[in-house]
Amino acid sequence: MRTEVILMALLFACTLTCAQEDVKPFLKTTWDVARLRDDLRGRAGSMMLSFWMMDRNHNNGKGLSDRAASGNLAWGESSWLMDYIMCYQAFRDPYWLDKVVDHFDRMRTSLSDPEGDGFLAWRDGAYSVGVVRLASKSNADGLTIEPETSRAWVIRDRGGEAVTGHKYSIAFPKPDALVVRDETEDKIIVTSDYKDKIVLNGIPPQSDKDKRVPNGIPGSRFTIAGPARAGARFEFESIRGEEIEYQVHDGMITYPIAQFIEIVFNDPALHEKYKKKADEYLAFIDKHIREKWEPTWVELPDGCGAYVFTAHETQRFPKGLLPHNQYLALARTYLVLKDVKGAPHRDIYLEKAAKMAKYFKKCLRAEGDAYLWNYWDPYPEIPEVRRYVEDTGHGTIDIGFVCEACNRNVVFAPDDLTRFGNTYADRMWNQSQDDPIIRGRVDGAKSRVDGRTIHEYVKLSQWNAKVWDVATHIRRAYPATGNVPSILYMAAGMTGMDAAEINRFHMLRTGMEKALAEGTVINGDFELGGPPEGPPYGWQCGVWSKSKGGVRLVQPGRDSAYALLLEGIPGEGGNVNVVAYPQIRTKATKPTKFRMSIYYRTEGTPKPYFSFLGYGAEESKDKQYDNSPPLEPSTEWRKAEWECNSREGVGEVCFYLRNGGAGKVFYDDFRMERIDD
Repeated sequence: MRTEVILMALLFACTLTCAQEDVKPFLKTTWDVARLRDDLRGRAGSMMLSFWMMDRNHNNGKGLSDRAASGNLAWGESSWLMDYIMCYQAFRDPYWLDKVVDHFDRMRTSLSDPEGDGFLAWRDGAYSVGVVRLASKSNADGLTIEPETSRAWVIRDRGGEAVTGHKYSIAFPKPDALVVRDETEDKIIVTSDYKDKIVLNGIPPQSDKDKRVPNGIPGSRFTIAGPARAGARFEFESIRGEEIEYQVHDGMITYPIAQFIEIVFNDPALHEKYKKKADEYLAFIDKHIREKWEPTWVELPDGCGAYVFTAHETQRFPKGLLPHNQYLALARTYLVLKDVKGAPHRDIYLEKAAKMAKYFKKCLRAEGDAYLWNYWDPYPEIPEVRRYVEDTGHGTIDIGFVCEACNRNVVFAPDDLTRFGNTYADRMWNQSQDDPIIRGRVDGAKSRVDGRTIHEYVKLSQWNAKVWDVATHIRRAYPATGNVPSILYMAAGMTGMDAAEINRFHMLRTGMEKALAEGTVINGDFELGGPPEGPPYGWQCGVWSKSKGGVRLVQPGRDSAYALLLEGIPGEGGNVNVVAYPQIRTKATKPTKFRMSIYYRTEGTPKPYFSFLGYGAEESKDKQYDNSPPLEPSTEWRKAEWECNSREGVGEVCFYLRNGGAGKVFYDDFRMERIDD
């Protein structure tokens, strides 16, 4: 029996047991959203399936929840948690709540309390600074040194990671020469001539890695000027960057958890399975987040308030006011918890969220019918901080906050959110429908981080139709599975979600889980089809190396409904590189021989071939990359086979169908089997 017959039988059985009700709209809109239903009709279920596949394939479905550093959990894992919450709200499928529990319970195993203050925390050393400072000087009359304290970031190879806590000295054996020593290791690290002035980057010394830092100024930097005398001496001490905790990381992590708590508390049908967990998570946040950060709270003028950095010497700016995104990350959690009936200290959550909202609003600039704002507006001023316009990435937190605040009637009103929508649609978008770009700054200035950001910004479509239109242009021009939760959450929130789409997702997922359990390639014969304008279900496709062309399902297949077409069109340099591959990799616990087979036919002068990629069990980067010989051109359907052995250390393998030439390759009935295990 053909694979698709088995799967379709499973789909039919699922319709009898998995029937769902429509999800009713749960967001208030300010414009006629009827057209949204037509735009996503027949697509939502398959879009959700694509995200399910991507999630399942990423680190065995763990996301980044198995990481210990707070930066990884905040800037990486929190996105998965937020996606699960949005998927649940769009489809009301408890599967996604199970994912939240699984991930967050794993994350809690990395909490610790090395300071012994009674508060558990996630920590990270990558966001602190290495400190090198002048400890003493002698016989240095006439010499100046600036600055007396140098602070170098540990993150992204900015030199601070070389700070190890050693002691250093700069000595002048004679007026025209100096020697820099590592006193801890008793060795000379720099010798130099001296005449009137010198800039030293060598405390600690540069490594080859440090020298790749932009502007060539890694680590500490001291300028010595003036007439020197023999015997002049400066002594330095250094402090290694510490593993410390950050409000922004805690806020990023706990925002989706606060939403989980609210969802469970508000739905008695969920209490039996999830209420105990929700209670645990709520108690954790109230003590180890709210109470822990209380000493860093500051009241600001005009009824405002925010958080400051801790007093740790290796903080960026000890006791300085946080950038907007960093205190607003925590404010989002507070906005949710102030509405959870039964939660302790709801009044405190509301008070602090409102004061942070007031400060952020005070810092906004109305320009025309849009809002602009800075990344940072410290109060009082921090001399070293240069104010600049907020970037799009950190701005996602700011936008997520104002959307949450407006929906919960805290400081921000619909007119404000319409303005933010104009910022996105009129300033940040490049106005192109065919090649839509979102600029890397909220004022629309071009930058090296220009991209196609939808996440969080699409929430502004609740108040501004232009935002939805921009997001639609991006989705159509550059379909990205990572945007699916945001799109479906907003669609469901504004117009509701048809039960037919929810059931379609359940049916397709059931069939694919069955195929996975049997160890076969999902939809290898392509007879499950695929979403409109998308790859076959269970597959990913791409056009690489500045080539052109595309991948799509075509009818008929070899002896069935569908085949897969990889069309190559030369791009820059005449390159063609079109690929299609299963979205979920195949496990290989030890070196294994695999046989791949495919039926294919060609038109034009394409170059059909296979690729075999092997990955480490816990790594995303390939450890093995083998290509088959080119397949011979054939205008008739022809079968091709290729065998390949996975190497030692490979834990997962993936098989690629390729076209490296100008023309069309039609593929059908892909099969993979293990020859030996």
